[in-house]
Amino acid sequence: MTSNTPATLPIIDISPYLHPSTTTNKAARTATAHALARACHDTGFFYLTGHGIPDSTLQSVLTLARRFFLEASDDEKNAIRRRDAGVVETVSQQQAVVGGTGGGEEKEAAAAAAFVGGDGARGYQRIGENVTKGQRDWQEAVDFYAEWEGEGSGGASGPPYELLQGPNLWPRHPPGLREEYERSKGKMGPGYPLIRFLALSW
Repeated sequence: MTSNTPATLPIIDISPYLHPSTTTNKAARTATAHALARACHDTGFFYLTGHGIPDSTLQSVLTLARRFFLEASDDEKNAIRRRDAGVVETVSQQQAVVGGTGGGEEKEAAAAAAFVGGDGARGYQRIGENVTKGQRDWQEAVDFYAEWEGEGSGGASGPPYELLQGPNLWPRHPPGLREEYERSKGKMGPGYPLIRFLALSW
């Protein structure tokens, strides 16, 4: 990213990449790819439009995220904190909901009791916990990933992909966060063409 960053973020329309390639939209695809390349090089961030995700979904996700960061207690955040792979620790059912897609309190309690560590990826990170190129990132975050069958018990000695197998750590507050995020996940299809035209833009 260059030092001469603009005061506003670029707005990029991804819609040409959400439809089959035709003679008429080939030029639009090329223009979109070039705009993305400029945005990534000059600014590092951009607004994406034309993605087809309802505004109501985006606003609901943002509202629930803000409520978690503003309202959740330190104990609630600590209960779902990101844990290093291989670190043995049990999370009680009273503290957090661990993985799964339902099945009652007994299933959740059993899953929580069986959880013995993190994957180094999922969960809550405190301000300053993330370090990028030796610099701390001054932000809170919660990372969720696609849940994958497996226990993620390979540790450092196992295949790298094993570390990312397993459940997410879901907060209990605010109510409805987990359900809304799982619903919204099915509407994130534009992420795949975005990755493809990121490759084309370079």
